[in-house]
Amino acid sequence: MNVFYSEDISSALRGIIVAKDNYRTGHSSPWDDFDYKVKFKIYFKDEKTEILLGHIRILKNHQKNTANFFKEKGTKIDNKNYEITDLFNDNEIISLPLNLSFYKKLKSIFNSEDENIIDFLTSIRDGSTFISEENIFSKFSGYNDTLLREGSTSEAILKKGYQVALGRYADIKTISLDININHEKFDTFNLNFDKNRKYGERNINLLIGRNGSGKTYILNNIINSILNINNSKISYPYFNKIIIAAFSPFEKFLTQHDISNIYINEIKNKK
Repeated sequence: MNVFYSEDISSALRGIIVAKDNYRTGHSSPWDDFDYKVKFKIYFKDEKTEILLGHIRILKNHQKNTANFFKEKGTKIDNKNYEITDLFNDNEIISLPLNLSFYKKLKSIFNSEDENIIDFLTSIRDGSTFISEENIFSKFSGYNDTLLREGSTSEAILKKGYQVALGRYADIKTISLDININHEKFDTFNLNFDKNRKYGERNINLLIGRNGSGKTYILNNIINSILNINNSKISYPYFNKIIIAAFSPFEKFLTQHDISNIYINEIKNKK
């Protein structure tokens, strides 16, 4: 498919269009990932419709501003539009969406037609599609600061996005997780889910205990393990969402803002 970079989407364009993430927002500047400006809105446009698929990061090795790279190396159509199709025929560039919903929208737009979906994803060198090259693009300058900025969420997208787009992501029926919390205070904690049971499908685990017994402490450690926080990590499976609801004023869990700051500090400490 043809790929374009646009600062004012022309009605004549057909194909994949990327625009800076502040396009049509009123904000004067695009998002900055530790001096890297690689975040874009991505659209699919045909004769009838223009569909926003979401946000995507596009990283070109040794380039901190991808939009400037597109304008410098792309084929100029007019002052606001550039064709950049050929720039993706290079293993020095890679992209990754910010959310798995991107792949679900893609599947819907193309009515689950694998050929068109794969054509789209290869045209933008989607990281999940080119996962076999992870050992190459994971060494790109700025990779951890940009494409993997959301930590375990980004890892899940990288590992599972392609399968989601093609509808091949298997529904996992059985999960057993052993989570090490604090050997001095608690035994290894196990979460067990089994949707294959003929009677009593087990898709809920209950944690019961009196006040002060450590329930919140255990839950926080489970959350940290799933989110890969504080050197606590589980390797399988990948989780797309964690939803926390607390009905007591004494409960305290990490907010999305807290988690974002933790990931940012971890990135800074690696430098």
